[in-house]
Amino acid sequence: MSTVSYASVEPLLVNSEVVGKRLRCSFRCPVGKGVFTGEVPIEPPKTARLASLSRWAESLGWALRAAVGAQPAAQDSSAAVEVTEEERHDATVRAFLAVNPPFLWDAERGSWVNAASAGNLNPRFTLRLAKAPVSDPEDQHVLARVLAELARADGHVDTEEWAFLAEFVLAETGSIYAIMDEPPLTAEELQQVTPEVRESVLMIGWALVLADSELRESETRLLSEWAEGFGIPPERQDRLRRDAARFVLAQHLSAAYPKGVLDPAIRDDAVKHARDLGLDDEEIAQVENLHRMRNAIR
Repeated sequence: MSTVSYASVEPLLVNSEVVGKRLRCSFRCPVGKGVFTGEVPIEPPKTARLASLSRWAESLGWALRAAVGAQPAAQDSSAAVEVTEEERHDATVRAFLAVNPPFLWDAERGSWVNAASAGNLNPRFTLRLAKAPVSDPEDQHVLARVLAELARADGHVDTEEWAFLAEFVLAETGSIYAIMDEPPLTAEELQQVTPEVRESVLMIGWALVLADSELRESETRLLSEWAEGFGIPPERQDRLRRDAARFVLAQHLSAAYPKGVLDPAIRDDAVKHARDLGLDDEEIAQVENLHRMRNAIR
């Protein structure tokens, strides 16, 4: 097994429900027997960039939805739409990628298992968010404002960024449009964030800006100011930035192995981007090897 396919996740599927224009699926882990739910729009992203942002959101969304009963802000109360078998299968796979916590491929068992049972196949980024999820509503609101401030740091938020933020922000934090209009975070507000999740908030912020092709000075300045406001020392800031960079590289490498077969051009672009982010060749090799192990790619 080398990629996530409907055939590989269907044995774990215990329930799927169309809610408006979204599909909500529940999956049972074969180890520990826990049931985990993911929910995504039925219609897939229309552009490559939005698809990339969507994969990023699905990879991180479980961390922001850690609070019991939390749902995405973009809930659709309209009648359930008609869904073809192909659309349902595609959305089921994307919902599988959005569960809390994520599933990883276990080559020995020949099946997907919950990340809690995957041992050292979990990267530090995932482990940190699992250990310190941003689950308190007030902390989630601060995180939403962090993402909004970073998105508008260059003075412009395009349509795809709006769509990404609307999908990413939880209903409990308020409308993304209202959040975009809020003033910059103050030192007092940063100090009110739960100490245990401050590193998670900063690391997610770094992942957002590092995922783009261009890192702007305005973005790094904001992140440095927030790190200082959180009381995170410089050496920890660098560790969080590097862990975020490794996470971003892992997402790019996913696109470099379509159906488990290497696409050299996409990999070269991913490696170049990783070097631009400050990762050295040893770190890049570690991330790629981990990606291949997690997905049973030989």
